[in-house]
Amino acid sequence: MKKIALLVAAMAVSSLASAQLTLSGSFNAHNDSYNNRLNDGDGKYDGNYLYQNDLSWEFAPSIGYIFEDYEAGVNLYLGNDITTRRNIEDNLYDSKDLNWGLGVYGRRYFGLTDNLSVFAELSADFSMTK
Repeated sequence: MKKIALLVAAMAVSSLASAQLTLSGSFNAHNDSYNNRLNDGDGKYDGNYLYQNDLSWEFAPSIGYIFEDYEAGVNLYLGNDITTRRNIEDNLYDSKDLNWGLGVYGRRYFGLTDNLSVFAELSADFSMTK
């Protein structure tokens, strides 16, 4: 039993020695402002929002290891959404949401040519908004 455990450990260490670390991610920031003045059909305003401003940002880094034609990794997602609305009666409404998530993924790379590869990915993610 010890010999099998040592063999498995040696295979794992030798495969880690040939592994490649991958770092990737994205960052996105968005600001959108617009006026929206709707009426109820009789020419009277029904209190729908006159002004709205949406500000959001997202940061999503990931790290993975490539073993031959396979990659396994984890990713993280952080984001924030801030919405400000002012309606016809000049009431102000603010909402702030913090979004976060964590996931794992596995990829299998297929080499089409020496310089071109495609991959199939399977992932499982968990996300939450507060």
